[in-house]
Formats: sequence, structure tokens, C-alpha cells
Amino acid sequence: MSKQLRELQARKATLVKDARALTDIAAAEERDMTDEELAAFNTFKAKIEAASAAIDREAALIAEEAHMVNVANVAHS
Repeated sequence: MSKQLRELQARKATLVKDARALTDIAAAEERDMTDEELAAFNTFKAKIEAASAAIDREAALIAEEAHMVNVANVAHS
């Protein structure tokens, strides 16, 4: 796994953890989220989606690079 992919996954995990903490506060207090909490949650959600897209792009590049190496190895065999 590439360093960049691990960093992206760690960033996403932190964002998910932070979003969960935000929702847990309201749940623990048995109330709906405030407008400010909802705005913060929506920001986390957008950042999580962006991180997911970046992870998908990086994973696709890693797969393509591996495929190119395999093709090159077969061609040289």
C-alpha cells in the first residue's frame, strides 16, 4: 500500500471519528443536533466524501501501475 493511500485513509478515519463525536454529543443529550452542529456535520460529510474520492483515485492508480508492471514483466519473459 502506498504512503499516500495510507495517509488518505488515516485522514478519512479522523474525519469519520470527528463526525461521530459530534453526533454522539446530541445523542447522549437525547436531542436533535443544533443548526451549528448540523453545519459542522455537513462539513465533515463533504470532507469525508472528498477523502473517499481521493482514496478511490489513488487505489485506481495503484492498480493501474501494478497492471503495467505485470504486463511489462510478461513482455520481458
